[in-house]
Amino acid sequence: MFLWWGPYAHFVIKTKIPPAEVVRRVRAQVQPPSWQLYTKIQKPYEGRVTDNRFVISKNLRWSHDSMLPVIKGEARERGTGAFVEIRMRPPALTVALGLVWSVLVAGVICESSIAAFGPALLISAMAYVVITAWFDLEVISARDFLFDLLRTRETDAGNAVPEQ
Repeated sequence: MFLWWGPYAHFVIKTKIPPAEVVRRVRAQVQPPSWQLYTKIQKPYEGRVTDNRFVISKNLRWSHDSMLPVIKGEARERGTGAFVEIRMRPPALTVALGLVWSVLVAGVICESSIAAFGPALLISAMAYVVITAWFDLEVISARDFLFDLLRTRETDAGNAVPEQ
């Protein structure tokens, strides 16, 4: 799913576990964020988990991947279970740098000739496609992790309901 400006994902996981258990399971997989270049990984994700919300991203041993989605989630009660609304987007700095890069490349190419506008536009479009594809791969990985995390022992498969 895409916003007009770039990659974005939104879906809802229906699960039979209550919201408090959803938060407990997510919290068990998340360590506080660290700004150190090399951090000892204790858990697969880092971020913040509050009462019924979380903002997390994948934890990497040696650096920060600019395409790893920022995952925002909220667990809401649904009968005996929960709806977990998930939104994923690339980091704001990644989007800003991508836009600046595209404008600079287009400007440099068009500086030489107005006829070069087509190739400049093509280069920017190719960059957008590569960034979007990379982001989508990371979204699939994070989505699968969340489905597995929120699955119960019964037949609940963590059904996803896409945004309408």
